[in-house]
Amino acid sequence: MIQKAALNLVLLFIVSGCARADMADQLVEITEVRNNLEVAVQSCREFAKDLIGEEYDLNYQADEMGLAPDDPAWLKLAEIYQEFYDEVCSYIDVDELTALFANRYREHFTQSELAEIVAFHRTEAGSKYVSVSSAIGAELNQIVNQRMAEGAVSAQSSFDANIQEFWLEQDFTPKTESDSASL
Repeated sequence: MIQKAALNLVLLFIVSGCARADMADQLVEITEVRNNLEVAVQSCREFAKDLIGEEYDLNYQADEMGLAPDDPAWLKLAEIYQEFYDEVCSYIDVDELTALFANRYREHFTQSELAEIVAFHRTEAGSKYVSVSSAIGAELNQIVNQRMAEGAVSAQSSFDANIQEFWLEQDFTPKTESDSASL
């Protein structure tokens, strides 16, 4: 009899945990967390472009070399830049962070509260959602910023190496101010 009661208790625990997970996942879906993270990845790509100073700016380098967008060397240079942007942003895993967001909801809300929020009822749980969601967003924002910084550090060294290799492959003499003045 005690074993049967213990088994029922374990089953109840498992079922309630699954329901709680489902409600947190539904809340993540309803609040469009994945979409927001995908927007963050796009913002990361824009941020990555801003990391590159003038000396590495694609158009600046292409102009210095006298390259046109249809030149194979310009296309190779553009590819190096795209690899840099992609590497910086590769530290943001949308699936991982979406799951992390759901787990944060599970940490802060009960199954009952999650069900109320998903149903969009104006309850105490809804008030708690408003106050806690800002903290969760701030936590995840810190994680995203940290990943972007890690990606930038990692990507910068391979980016620098690719740029150096690119310039070595080219038959190029940088313009000087006197060359520009004579034009």
